[in-house]
Amino acid sequence: AREAARAAEKGENGARNQADESVQAVQGLERALQELMRSIDSHTAQLTPEPGSLLAFIRESDDPQWVHASKLIHESLIHRTDLEPGLLDATDSAGDAGADGRVVIGPASLQARELDTPAWFSMQDVRLQLEEAQARAVEINDQLAKARSHAERAGERLRQAVTDHERAKALLVLAGAAHKATRVDM
Repeated sequence: AREAARAAEKGENGARNQADESVQAVQGLERALQELMRSIDSHTAQLTPEPGSLLAFIRESDDPQWVHASKLIHESLIHRTDLEPGLLDATDSAGDAGADGRVVIGPASLQARELDTPAWFSMQDVRLQLEEAQARAVEINDQLAKARSHAERAGERLRQAVTDHERAKALLVLAGAAHKATRVDM
């Protein structure tokens, strides 16, 4: 009975460790999925910007200057709708800026040709990133379903191991009591 109780306790500890590991795996996958969903939302917002936002204004234009101007626009600005973007007319001081990579910002003209174009500017790149994120989300969802199933099975094994351990402890107590009773009867 003592050996059975020790084996049951060992089984319970092993089942508890498996259950804990399973829960941690599920939680890790859920966090990864949440992060990925935020990324998908961001890519979707870049592909379908809010009307009136700076990004919508840029997407509506076919002006090649935006390739260079985008390099000077912080990503936190592209979704704002209060910037009131507008085009310079022929009388403005822009001259022929843009063709050589120069960008007019207020009274200044800046050379942006050597700067990297930001990832949000290329719809093709954003679409690719979105597709990759969506594919990864499907993979994580599959892993999450398997991890949840594994965690459920580990929980069931833990419940059974606890029951077996309690039963073995009860038998040990009964065996001890019976042994004590036989010693008293002698």
